[in-house]
Amino acid sequence: MRRILAITLVTFLVITSAKAQTPTAEKIIDKYIQAIGGAQKWKAVKSMKLAVTLRTSGIDIPGVVQATADGRQRMEFTYSGLKMIRAYDGITAWAFDQFNGMAAPARLPEEQAKDLTDEEFLDEFIDYKEKGATVAYLGKEEYEGLPYHKVSKKEKDGEEAVFLFDEETGLLLLKREQADGALSETQYQDYKEVNGLTMPMKVIGKSNGQILQSFIVKEVTFDVEMSEELFAFPKK
Repeated sequence: MRRILAITLVTFLVITSAKAQTPTAEKIIDKYIQAIGGAQKWKAVKSMKLAVTLRTSGIDIPGVVQATADGRQRMEFTYSGLKMIRAYDGITAWAFDQFNGMAAPARLPEEQAKDLTDEEFLDEFIDYKEKGATVAYLGKEEYEGLPYHKVSKKEKDGEEAVFLFDEETGLLLLKREQADGALSETQYQDYKEVNGLTMPMKVIGKSNGQILQSFIVKEVTFDVEMSEELFAFPKK
């Protein structure tokens, strides 16, 4: 009788311990937010300026990305005397793209502007519940020979993506979603801490397994003064 009770107790403890150690999507996301510096520190940032290199089709194109906490943003790239700008001043999204033959800046139609107007200054997992998103833990997935925690996130509008988080560091490795009928993957690498905030210094975009482009961050500056004219649609 004692032996049966002992076996039952051990079995109960093992099952209880396993349940206690089972990760949840919420815990994984909490660990990630702490790993990148914490929500409070990120919410205190007013603006961000990145010196970057866009690598596409074997060509390196230098550029600058600037954004403010209230949603304004501007990306500018220059190569062989040609310039490409995409900007949003909080009301109007516009572009000037000499790479594709634009002779003057033009306002973007709603569909093309969506990528800019939907872009979030803060990491998408900060306050995700308040924004109406839901998450679920999908177990583990092996990616390039290493195991990662797999979490799905569904937005209020129904859009859904899958994310892979490093078990040890808690940092985000990969975002996977369907885009225009193709499997789109965004890979985050080379994390670096700047002023107590951690962010990837390399972001790789893939479609159906093929690399389309990558962004390499050369320098990060927080809380830079930025004029309204920097983001506004040019008057002339």
